[in-house]
Amino acid sequence: MGAPMSYALYQTDSEGKTTGGWVQEHSAYVNILLGNTRDLGFPKLKNKDYSDTYFETYLLPDRETTIHHSLYGGCSVVLNITPKKKALYEIRYSYGDKTGYCVIYAKEIKYDADMGIYYEDDVE
Repeated sequence: MGAPMSYALYQTDSEGKTTGGWVQEHSAYVNILLGNTRDLGFPKLKNKDYSDTYFETYLLPDRETTIHHSLYGGCSVVLNITPKKKALYEIRYSYGDKTGYCVIYAKEIKYDADMGIYYEDDVE
């Protein structure tokens, strides 16, 4: 995912209880930048640029998950996804794909053992 301070994550359990919040506390005085990269060593896609700030995190599988991306006075988008057990996802946002809009994308990262590479696939 992108910059830590621009994301909130919420998960809802089978009893309807929702937990979560902002990945990094929002404060225009304390957090002037959008946060530092938090790399947990997840596989990376070849030929993809990971030089911008991003964070990696674990999510509980089979729980409705809301991913909220928001910047001060600008873009605000929400994506709902139910992560599968042992699946790997890459979430990204874009301000340039649709003029005047920000969009958020989810792709599942899968491994092709024959080719020895990771690749993106649509989320089912």
